[in-house]
Amino acid sequence: MSAENALALEAYSFWFKPQGGQPEGPAALEEVSFAVNAGSFVLILGRSGSGKSTLALNLVGIYPDYFGGRNQGRMLIADPERGLINRRELEAAERFKRVNMLFQNPEDQIVTLTVEEEVGFALENYLFDPPEIHRRIDEALDLVGLNGFRTRETIALSGGEKQRVALAAMLALEPSVLILDEPTSNLDPAGTADVLATIDHVREQLGVTVMVIEHEVDEVFDRVDTVLLVEEKRVHGPYSPREFLSERGLMVRDEMGLWIPQAAEVGLELREAGIELDGGIPLNGEELTAAVGALGLDMRTSTQAAATPEDADHSAGEPAIEVKDVSFSYGDHAVLKGLNFTARRRELLAVVG
Repeated sequence: MSAENALALEAYSFWFKPQGGQPEGPAALEEVSFAVNAGSFVLILGRSGSGKSTLALNLVGIYPDYFGGRNQGRMLIADPERGLINRRELEAAERFKRVNMLFQNPEDQIVTLTVEEEVGFALENYLFDPPEIHRRIDEALDLVGLNGFRTRETIALSGGEKQRVALAAMLALEPSVLILDEPTSNLDPAGTADVLATIDHVREQLGVTVMVIEHEVDEVFDRVDTVLLVEEKRVHGPYSPREFLSERGLMVRDEMGLWIPQAAEVGLELREAGIELDGGIPLNGEELTAAVGALGLDMRTSTQAAATPEDADHSAGEPAIEVKDVSFSYGDHAVLKGLNFTARRRELLAVVG
């Protein structure tokens, strides 16, 4: 452990509270030990049910402080004056301020009608003075790029905007660690880009430690500096991103069914074929293109290189659905206008938007 750690776990285990008179079940987390450097960006990976969210809820204190359960071992949190201290030495209210969590669906934690009420809600509960509340609301909204949104109704916001409002409400408390549980899983590409850019900006401005649970990793792997792997209630790591992919990338893809960045998949497959790329396993498309280009290889497959527009498959059958000049509105709000398309038998049709 180091004075530069934001938090650390030492042989930490957790058991859920028995329900309905049932005996206590097996541990949900077993002998977990790791440390997270202050200001780092940590990716938590693991298959569904491995214990990722249970770990996050223990870090933030929802388990066992709120929902009960039993733990053993030590969880240490950085204190500005005393360094790493046992989490139990802090009052519950202070613990929740130090480590805060953004849930997968922002609507699960938005509880007020307007943006300013939402960002100020926790501040009011902590009895901050009104001038301080208004100052923190302004600063938090500025950090997440929502200036001018104070009086907007939360119900009218897009998914990405709701996620950023929930993030602003956390930032207003000035936490040292933010835990994000799949923050982009319910968002479209534009919303995902906005939220990730906001996280980058917050880290740059505040130096806050960020821990993110994510399955769709293409957009985050080249942002993080640390990877933790949760497997069967235990935590492996920390790894650097390139170290993790080099040592465990194919294993977690093939045996655990986890996604790894597409660029890394290509790099790993090339390595399996005996072709080593300069710089190690690529984390993104730019690194892959540069590394492959340095070898003088053509990234297209032979099939792609030979393909022509005439090669397209026109074997789909007769029309199964035909839509001609269809319009639809919710009251005065037009949703569809002059829609035209044909879906044919045996055709696989993607609808995007």
